[in-house]
Amino acid sequence: MTSSSRTRNSLYITFDNIGVGRLMAKKSSRRSRRQLCFIKATKGDPNATFLFSGINEVLKEAMDAGKIKNVCETFTDGWKPDNAQKEMEQCLTKQNK
Repeated sequence: MTSSSRTRNSLYITFDNIGVGRLMAKKSSRRSRRQLCFIKATKGDPNATFLFSGINEVLKEAMDAGKIKNVCETFTDGWKPDNAQKEMEQCLTKQNK
C-alpha cells in the first residue's frame, strides 16, 4: 500500500466546558459565600466564555435575588497564576479588602 492510498483519520476529544462551569458553580454555591470574584482565563479564549456561561446558569437566580454578589469580574492573560494573583489583588483593593 502506498502512502497516497492510506486512509487518514482524525480524532478530536473534548469535554463539556459549560457543564464544567455548572459543576464549579454548584460546588461554590453550597458554601456560605455571598460575594464572589470571577477571574476568567485569557480574553478571547472560548473556554473561558463557556465555563462562565455554565457558572452563570447555576448562579443567576441567586445573583438576581441578591443572595450572591458578583463583586469583580475580569480576564487574566495566559491562564497564568501570577497574572491571576495580580487580578485578585486588584479586585480586593477595589472592594477595600
